[in-house]
Amino acid sequence: MINQENWTHCIYQNPHSLEMAQISIGANWENNQAKDVYFVAHVDENHLGVNEDIFEEIDQAITFINDEFNSWQFIDLEFLNNKTKKESEGGCDNCSAH
Repeated sequence: MINQENWTHCIYQNPHSLEMAQISIGANWENNQAKDVYFVAHVDENHLGVNEDIFEEIDQAITFINDEFNSWQFIDLEFLNNKTKKESEGGCDNCSAH
C-alpha cells in the first residue's frame, strides 16, 4: 500500500500488462508563487498517459491511488533498486568487476 513514506518510489502495476499507476509531484503557479500539486498518473505499457488526476494534498493522492489501483500488484522500486545494487557491488569475490 502506498503511504506518506513510500509514495516517491512505489507503484501499482497491472498484473496482466505493463500498465502502471504512480504519484509524482509538480507545481501550479498561483498568486505569483509555485504551489505543490500531486499527480496520480495511469500509464500504459508504452508509458503513454491513459489518465492523470491532480490533487492539492498528498493525502488525497494517496487515498485515490490506493482506492483506485489496490487490485493491481504493489511494487517497491527502491527495494528493487537496492537489491540490484547489492548484487552488483563488490570485488573479486563475486566477479562483479569482470
